[in-house]
Amino acid sequence: MANTRFRRGSGVYTCNCCKKQTRDVNGDAVHCNLCAECYEVAGCENEVSDGHDGAQERLEEASELAWRVRGCESCRTTMKAGAR
Repeated sequence: MANTRFRRGSGVYTCNCCKKQTRDVNGDAVHCNLCAECYEVAGCENEVSDGHDGAQERLEEASELAWRVRGCESCRTTMKAGAR
């Protein structure tokens, strides 16, 4: 389970995907300037491209979450593309 608490001393930055203000919560997303939800979608997209079993379902779930939580239009587009 991902750490959902902000790290002490972490600055606010803008997510490259959803363009919303966020902070470092899991350590890895900050290096890509992504929020935790968009970072999860990106990871799932990578799993799909690598051909992992069940990755398409995880991508659709992560995309739905990013859309509901962050309103990320890019993740919503990913979700719709995955449904085809």
